[in-house]
Amino acid sequence: MRSIKFIAIFVSFFFLLNAEAQKRNNKTLLKIDHEKISLNEFLDAYHKSNINLNTDSSSVHDYLDLYINFRLKVLDAKNLKIDTTTSFKKELEGYKKQLAQPFFLDKKTNNLLLKEAYERLLVDVRVSHLLVHCEVNANPSDTLKAFKRIMAFKKRIQDGEDLQSLASLYSDDLSARNQTDNRNNIIREGNRGDLGFFTVFDMVYPFENAAYKLPIDSISDPIRTRFGYHLIKVTDRHEAIGKVKLAQIFLRNPYPNRSDAETKEQIFKIHSKLKSGESFEKLVMKYSEDQSSKSQNGILPEFKANDLLPDFYWGIFNINDSTAYSKPVKTSLGWHIIKLIQQEKPKTFEEEKSFLTDQINKDERKGLSKLTKLNQVKKEYRIKTFKKAKSILYSQIDSSLLKGNWYSAPDTDLNFKLSKIGNKVLTQKDFVQYIYKNQQLQNVFNLSSYYEYLYEGFIDSISEEYFYNELENKEAEFKKIMDEYRDGLLLFEITERKVWNKSVSDVKGLMSYFNSNQNKYGNQDFNNIKGIIISDYQDHLEKVWLKELKSKHSIIINQKLLSQF
Repeated sequence: MRSIKFIAIFVSFFFLLNAEAQKRNNKTLLKIDHEKISLNEFLDAYHKSNINLNTDSSSVHDYLDLYINFRLKVLDAKNLKIDTTTSFKKELEGYKKQLAQPFFLDKKTNNLLLKEAYERLLVDVRVSHLLVHCEVNANPSDTLKAFKRIMAFKKRIQDGEDLQSLASLYSDDLSARNQTDNRNNIIREGNRGDLGFFTVFDMVYPFENAAYKLPIDSISDPIRTRFGYHLIKVTDRHEAIGKVKLAQIFLRNPYPNRSDAETKEQIFKIHSKLKSGESFEKLVMKYSEDQSSKSQNGILPEFKANDLLPDFYWGIFNINDSTAYSKPVKTSLGWHIIKLIQQEKPKTFEEEKSFLTDQINKDERKGLSKLTKLNQVKKEYRIKTFKKAKSILYSQIDSSLLKGNWYSAPDTDLNFKLSKIGNKVLTQKDFVQYIYKNQQLQNVFNLSSYYEYLYEGFIDSISEEYFYNELENKEAEFKKIMDEYRDGLLLFEITERKVWNKSVSDVKGLMSYFNSNQNKYGNQDFNNIKGIIISDYQDHLEKVWLKELKSKHSIIINQKLLSQF
């Protein structure tokens, strides 16, 4: 990197927030050769580099020096055409794909989903369900069969039968049914469709939606999820338990050579010992039959609502500050005395926002936001389909498409315009290429419906691609982010080439250069200056200065602009 000496006259300024100040901030502050830099651009960089803002004149003045050096390094990288290399473009494209993701989501939809998720985070809901299994890509006849079956169960419930009784006999969620051995003895009781309490993000989104919207004790219409069709009954709602850390004294029931009555009597005796002042930890060691927690003084892993059996869940609410442990609680596993060690309830919306955003981005909800954005894009860019070309192409399709191995004849003319988005025209050939990549063996669609399905996917893909390519032109925020990444990568590359690599490979050469040239930088010999900052910015003088400087860098500060602050 060529060494730069410059003379600068800089005045202190403060940042105005009114409209006139914003207008000024868009004016050019610096010109480095032919590159213009606005005051806004400089201030953005200054703010990001000075998190604890101190806008005194010395701080800004010092940063201006650093900023000019930074811009000169980036300019050198561009002059070397580093930004045109294949490796640079590939790396930048990788960053672009990551940075573009938030712009494919609809902000309004996202905000509604965030608000909805937070409201649900505050409430635990208890649900029972009956499931009729149906594959996501089941063919129409199998889907109809599953739907008719779930509707028959709903009618039986409407006629007076109990959902949980039906679930224990017929649900395709096998946890609802009793498990028996080969002698038909029950080895594990089913939950009769009772899923216990859960909160937001614990279930797939359509199921969660129904559970939080249904009144208590009402039965839903069939709810379609990736597991099949569900009938849902909400049996309870409660203020969210949050995350709890617990300890327990546990007696198994049933237990060999001990009756249920004896187990119950023993757990209440243990409870009496606690009330008399005996140590919880000592009683754990003496009586608890949960070997995994016994060695930890009864302490269990951290739980959420969805991890707890319903009766155990309610046992936690028997605990008060004076006793710090529950009354004996019976579950399907046995008897428990629960000690509450720590409870973390949901915090404020702002405190939970980061967690909720992260969960939404992993959830089906993200698809809703993206779909909304995609529909907006299609509307904005006025997608047009040329129906005749689409029909002609369909006439060349045969049943091999349903087998996932259709290919057009080599001599087929596929150059008719098929669709248009914005100023981009797509031909039949573009759609055919999409079909080659996406066709699959089908048991769901007939030929015409599968052709339409693929065409809709094609339109979605070209809409997404078009929006992606237009992002830097349409979204000022995205353009700013990309410019920062591009400049950062260029700075890294030029520094690696001219500093890091040389410092590793040519230590002797560096020392020799330093010894022979150090006297050049200790005086004011302007013949050694590679560039100059001109503080008196006047358009009619700019060409004169550039002509005199010739190959030297010109750095021109708009002194008139600065003097207004």
